[in-house]
Amino acid sequence: MHLKTLFKSLITPSKQITLRISNVQPVINSIKFDQTNHSIHNSISHEVQDRSQIIENFAEKLLAKKYKQIAFLTGAGISVSAGIPDFRSPETGLYAQIKKEYDISDPQKIFSIRYYQDNPLPFMQVIRDFFSREYHPTYAHKLIHQIYKRKQLLINITQNIDGLELKTGINPSKVVQAHGHMRKAHCVNCNHIVNIETYLQNCKQLKKTQCPICNNLVKPKIVFFGEFLPNEFYQSRDILPNSDCVVVMGTSLGVFPFANLINEVGTSVPIYIINNKLPKNISHLKNQIEFIQGDINEISKQIIDYIN
Repeated sequence: MHLKTLFKSLITPSKQITLRISNVQPVINSIKFDQTNHSIHNSISHEVQDRSQIIENFAEKLLAKKYKQIAFLTGAGISVSAGIPDFRSPETGLYAQIKKEYDISDPQKIFSIRYYQDNPLPFMQVIRDFFSREYHPTYAHKLIHQIYKRKQLLINITQNIDGLELKTGINPSKVVQAHGHMRKAHCVNCNHIVNIETYLQNCKQLKKTQCPICNNLVKPKIVFFGEFLPNEFYQSRDILPNSDCVVVMGTSLGVFPFANLINEVGTSVPIYIINNKLPKNISHLKNQIEFIQGDINEISKQIIDYIN
């Protein structure tokens, strides 16, 4: 089975993360796991309504355009049904596949910038396998596009690097890929931009791509452990306070600084969370949250059908 993931939130521990701060921008640097397992009712104390009723109420408000500035915070879970598995599922996740197929004891290593500079071949193999097939937007991506078409989308900030949001036709100015993207490649030393097709072609042959300026290694414009997040991410934090509704889909909100985005939302703004599990560390927002528990793709399709 080909590896299909890399491209989700290149940095997606489903547990709690600790970041080291360097200068103004956080560096994705180290991971600390919090094994505490909270139930939904411990995280959100208010009674959970019937799922279909919450979906209907939300869809009616969308239809009536009660919300005109909707912000989506999305992660790996919205692309799983496209065939791109998450990182940490025991048998099907990216790390499990890497460990089995490439005989690497610590799969996270290949997403470290230091490891990449020492040995880029394992990462290039993942890239080669990922691009051996084509991926298509899911109903979750299509839901965001529907909101965009209805002129109700403020911003979509995503941890994913697969670019499926853009494949739906959403204007790139409305999408912020917090952990980078695969549309360009650049030198790890001088940051010279290199055509991504050149890089991908070399990956097929497991041939290193070297910078034509300084002869150092080239990598895609995705955020590795040990690298800064893009400036667009920090600019997007200033946009969130303008939202009148926030939808969280496919993310555990366990990766910082992305997880802190939820705290930029106004205290009276409703937050709809569409996930199988409720994210941790959000109990302080319990009065704003409507939790729609279940399959993200299925729920997204129901909402699309309703507003159409």
